[in-house]
Parts: sequence; structure tokens; C-alpha cells
Amino acid sequence: MSNLNEGLLKRWQSFSESMKTQMSNIFTQHKETEISLNKLMETSTRSYDLSNDRTTFPATQSFDVEITSPALQNSQNTSELTGSGNAHTNEPRLEQNKTLLIGDSILKGISKRGLQSNVDVGTLPGKKSRDIYTRLLTDDISKYTKIVIYVGGNDAASGTSRSVYETLRSTFEALRHQCTVYLCTLCPRTDRDIGPVNEEINKLFMETGAVLIDCYHSFIYTDKNTIRPFYFKDGIHLCPKGSSRLVSTINTVTPIVKSKHSSARELTHRVAATRYSR
Repeated sequence: MSNLNEGLLKRWQSFSESMKTQMSNIFTQHKETEISLNKLMETSTRSYDLSNDRTTFPATQSFDVEITSPALQNSQNTSELTGSGNAHTNEPRLEQNKTLLIGDSILKGISKRGLQSNVDVGTLPGKKSRDIYTRLLTDDISKYTKIVIYVGGNDAASGTSRSVYETLRSTFEALRHQCTVYLCTLCPRTDRDIGPVNEEINKLFMETGAVLIDCYHSFIYTDKNTIRPFYFKDGIHLCPKGSSRLVSTINTVTPIVKSKHSSARELTHRVAATRYSR
């Protein structure tokens, strides 16, 4: 009986020692695993800490993003289109997109008040086509994209109508690469027949790329008689109503009148033309 008890006791002691050894091994492995995990976490944190100045990243292209309101964005877009900002665009600036009306004293009655702000008027009273040609060559006209020429009346009055064609052709050749050239036929005069000059202007229009503005037919009735209420008593120069009619005629081909004046002026001209026709 005692031998049996001694055997059981030895087995229990052996089992207890074995359990202690296994538990010690498990605790040791767990401790090593925990230490390894801690080291791994520390290493991971140091590698991706954005606040660490010593952390390096592959070189990348930086972009500055700025959030703006729609109104500010529209303003910036408008500045780019008009060329007022720092951005460079291919669009011409507003102050460079201008129109020039140039001619003899017939244009003198045109008031700039009703014209668009980008339209200039140059008058040379008593001058002929050669004088207008010289003036266009000597003046700085680089800011003009459109030039409207009314000339030839003084040539007709002095009997030099034949020179108008050659002079206007030289003028067109000198200007055609930098702007659009508009040629006006002459309004009728009571002192001279301007028919030959208008024929030369029409001939030049047919042979070149110039744009024709038919002013002549805006100042005659259907029976070819001159509408005298458009003139002063001399039958040569236009009165304010005639100047308004001339501007309206040019405006039908190339816009030069302020928009708020266009409808009123055209309505006035239609009523006046109907009254004169009657």
C-alpha cells in the first residue's frame, strides 16, 4: 500500500514539474512576442511620422491649390481674357481693338458722343485722297483693326477724279495686312457729279478684298434725286440729320454706334426715309 502511494506521489511531482516548465516556456514566448510587437510598432511609427523632419520622401511635383469663390474665379477669368492679369493670351486687348473713321469734312458733323468708346473719328477738311493716304502712312495706326475711309469729294471738285483709284489702291495695299479696310461711296453733291469717283471706288472693291459701304444710295430718293433735308444750304456738307444718316449707314456694315442709340436712330431714319419718299 505504501509502495502505491509513493508511486502516485512521484507521478504527481513529475506532472507538476512538467506543468511548471511548460507554463514558464509559454510565459517566456509571450513576453518575447510582446517585445517584438512593441519594437515593430515603434519602427513603423518612426517611418511614417510626417512631423519628423528627418523623414525623407521621393521627390514629387508640388501644386498650390487655392479655393476661391465663383465670383472671384469669374473675375480672374475675365482678367485673363482681357489681358489685364499676369496671364498672357492670344486675344487682342480691348484698347487695341479699335475702329477709325477717316475722311474729309463730310465726317466733321459726326458726334463721338453716340459712338462706341473704341471708335475714333479723324477729319481732314479740304483734303484729297493723296492727303488721306499720306496721313495714314505717317500716323501710328497699329491700334486699329478696322479703318473706314471716306474720301474723293475734293478730288471730284478739283477735277482729279482719275487719281482716286490709284491712291485708294495704294492705301489698301499698305493697310490690308494689319486691319480691315472699308471704302465708302460718296454722298451726292449738288455742285459736282461724284458718279465717276464712285465708279472707281466700286471698281477697287471688286478687285480687292476691301469692304464696300454704300453711302450714296442712303442719300437719294428712288427717283435718284438727292434728299436735300440731309444737307446744309450749300448742298455739299451734311446737316446733323444727314450726319446721323451717314453714321447709321456705316453702322449697318460695321458696328460703331452705342447699342442703346441704335434702335432709336434706325427707327428715326426709317420714318424720315418714308416721309421723304412720300
